[in-house]
Amino acid sequence: MLIRKINISNTALHHQNISELIDFTGGIKCFLFDAPMGAGKTTFISNFCSYLGSLDIASSPTYAFINEYHTSKGYKIFHADLYKLKNPTEWLELGLEDLTSDQDFIFIEWPKYALNSFNTYIFITIELINSDRILTAKIINNN
Repeated sequence: MLIRKINISNTALHHQNISELIDFTGGIKCFLFDAPMGAGKTTFISNFCSYLGSLDIASSPTYAFINEYHTSKGYKIFHADLYKLKNPTEWLELGLEDLTSDQDFIFIEWPKYALNSFNTYIFITIELINSDRILTAKIINNN
C-alpha cells in the first residue's frame, strides 16, 4: 500500500500540497476524506477545486449532500458530504457512483458508506497533531 504524508497547516501552500498529492496519485481522481469535525476537509477540498480550475466556488455540501462544480477544462468535480447519512442504503440512493466519468473528480467527506463503491480511490485522513494538520493519503485498490 502506498502512503504519503503532507503537512497542510499553511493554507497558502495548499496548491503546492495539492500538486504533490496529484503527483502521488498517478491519475486517480476519487478522494475519500475521513477526519474529525473541524480538521480542514472542506477547506482543503475547496482549495483543491480551485487548483483544478473550478468555475464555481466550492462550499460544504452538508445539506445538499452533493455539489457539482464545473471546470475551465471541461470536466466536473463532485463534492459529497455524507455526514448526515444513517445507513448504506441512503448512499446508494444518492447515485454518485453513476454520475462520474474517468475525467471527473470526486471528493467525499465522511465516506463510511461509500468505501465499497469504488474500485480504486485515495483514502485521506487529516490528523491534528500539536498545531499541525497532517494529511495522510493512501492508495486503495479493491480490484
